[in-house]
Amino acid sequence: MRKLARLLARTRLALTAATLTFAVASSASAISLTLAGADGQVVTPGDRISVTVWLDTEATTGITLMSIGVLFDDSRLAYNKAASSATSYMFYVPPSKGNPNNFLKASGTCGGYPSAPDGLYNDSGACSLRVGTTNQVNLDYVSRDLAAGTSSTNSGVSLLATLVFDVLDSPGSAAISLSQTSPGNVIGQPGGGCVSATLIGSGNVFVDENTDGDDIPIAQDNCPFLFNPDQADGDADDVGDPCDNCPSTPNPDQADQD
Repeated sequence: MRKLARLLARTRLALTAATLTFAVASSASAISLTLAGADGQVVTPGDRISVTVWLDTEATTGITLMSIGVLFDDSRLAYNKAASSATSYMFYVPPSKGNPNNFLKASGTCGGYPSAPDGLYNDSGACSLRVGTTNQVNLDYVSRDLAAGTSSTNSGVSLLATLVFDVLDSPGSAAISLSQTSPGNVIGQPGGGCVSATLIGSGNVFVDENTDGDDIPIAQDNCPFLFNPDQADGDADDVGDPCDNCPSTPNPDQADQD
């Protein structure tokens, strides 16, 4: 009898361990977030660039809230909230019996309801800089049901936001990247748990000098130190006329022996 009791006890422990292992495995995340638009392109001071951020839940359910950071080089880029936009809600399906329809919606910091006139929450339909920073925009979304989170019907691929940046007069490489570990960032699940996501597409843009004020990037300007917005090149030698020492005869090497 004692042997049977010990055997049953060991069996219960094994089943409990198996159940716990299954529960942990089922919470693994396959969420991915993709940033597009920072492709190493050359920009000049005064330009505007825009990047998009996309969410793919990859069928992951139970998202209660989500805050993803977009970090950028604020010495070369300035966030233009007025020109930016955020998706107000995503993964909405018409309510039906057995479908709680726990879609994701923008929080107040991304133009969602409720909003307040203090500047922290806004009606602009765009996400705000994280309070106290000049280099981090948080994309904040919450489930319609904060206790249960999203369901299997509230999943798929959706645009989260389009962010616009003004290019400052500071030559060099400017990084733009996604973050899920910066202050305030989290992907929450029921009971206070959280999951991580695969981040794709972080990149940079290169702010070029424009020393002659003609708005032509120095890398493309055929006369980079003299004002020539029309890029005239009468002899087609890739040297702009104002800089060409022989403007009527092609001489790309600009040789001048005397």
